[in-house]
Amino acid sequence: MFKKENFLLRNVEAIRIYNKFCKGLPIVDYHCHLKSDEIYKDLKFKNITELWLSKDHYKWRLMRANGINEARITGLSSDKEKFFAWAETIERCPGNPLYHWAHMELEEFFGISLPLNLKNAQFIWEEANRQLGSQGLGARDFIRKLNVKVIGTTDNPLSNLGYHKKIAVSDFDFQVIPTFRMDNILKIEDASWFGEIATSYQLEFSELDEYLDFIKNRIEYFDALGCRSADLGLATLDWAVILSKPKKTFSQIRKGNEVSKRDLADLKLYILIEVLSFVCEKDWVFQLHYGAVGSVNEEAKDRLGTGKGFDTVSDQGNVSEPLLYLFNQLNNRKSLPRTVLYNIDGGKNIVTEAIMACFQNNKEAVRGKMQHGPAWWFQDTLRGNQKQLEDLAEQGILMNFIGMTTDSRSFLSYVRHDYFRRILCNLLGQWIEAGEMPKDDNLIQRFIEDVSYRNALNYFKLEW
Repeated sequence: MFKKENFLLRNVEAIRIYNKFCKGLPIVDYHCHLKSDEIYKDLKFKNITELWLSKDHYKWRLMRANGINEARITGLSSDKEKFFAWAETIERCPGNPLYHWAHMELEEFFGISLPLNLKNAQFIWEEANRQLGSQGLGARDFIRKLNVKVIGTTDNPLSNLGYHKKIAVSDFDFQVIPTFRMDNILKIEDASWFGEIATSYQLEFSELDEYLDFIKNRIEYFDALGCRSADLGLATLDWAVILSKPKKTFSQIRKGNEVSKRDLADLKLYILIEVLSFVCEKDWVFQLHYGAVGSVNEEAKDRLGTGKGFDTVSDQGNVSEPLLYLFNQLNNRKSLPRTVLYNIDGGKNIVTEAIMACFQNNKEAVRGKMQHGPAWWFQDTLRGNQKQLEDLAEQGILMNFIGMTTDSRSFLSYVRHDYFRRILCNLLGQWIEAGEMPKDDNLIQRFIEDVSYRNALNYFKLEW
């Protein structure tokens, strides 16, 4: 039987403080990829395959590693065949975080504590599906079950945020706030991006200032609907001193002329600095994800499309120089926003935290203005989370950390907050038992509550 009662709580103090101070705390999930329309419509799922496997590239990667044919992963096989392929795979994966998460999800949401394997697959398939279906568990049931109070979605900057408007005037007992995803606004060389703007807003731009005014107007629109953050994902960081004339480069691109890679990089950096200055003016948070390279298997990309799980970690090389350049440019203008850095390579933790420490000073007296985001993607593991917590504690102030976020497309992924909190309590328990932290329940309670949700609530300036 798989029981998560004391799962990952490996010392007496960890068990005590988790159960006394941590269990059931509210969740502020400040960055995820859930869809606002699915939340508003309380999306129902016909079966557990649709819920579990239809969007989850983490699971797809693991199934391929187990030799499963693509037809039983993203192809035309039946939902039941795909579920059995997943059961066949996951029973071989103790130690993998998906093994942990899958069993936590089954127990938390469906009351199923059997190990997921081929022997139990038929029972789990029938029992989970009994609780789903058109009249069964829906998206908002999963949200409420884990006491989620705030959900930060990730949104196209051109979106009219129609479902966010509907949610805002609903009687939901949780908030759903948009996040301004910046990736596209830096794709200046992509004619389809400007075509999308022309189609949606009947606007075309020949001058850079016109384009920047449009982006600022979109930020104003998002701000009016409760947005508190701008997010950017980059495979590599190549920021350096701007040597060219960005406005001229923009005009050349819009005329269809070729420009050099260096001039294009200068233009993108110029736009980023201008937009982040406005983000700071709006009192938003800047979230920067760097180091993930998507869809690197060219044959699979041609056959299946992008976003199918063929992603990797870039060899990031020197990330300190570009980050320091960007932060200095913004800081010199008094325009450095509160910033969350997500490094996908755990080997870069100390570099990340050392850079952050150089820019923590702020007149607003924000605790942890510069944040090292939670262990992300390939680092969101037992050891990855523990290493990130230990590194942050050694290099900064762990009690000021804004804690976990799911960065997920799954409504079941909220168990990852509990996963993270168990790792946190286990670490604190170790420190207490080793005499490295006092057994002071007032301090322990504040520590756990701050890192679990309160710091994030304050950092993003949210209320409930």
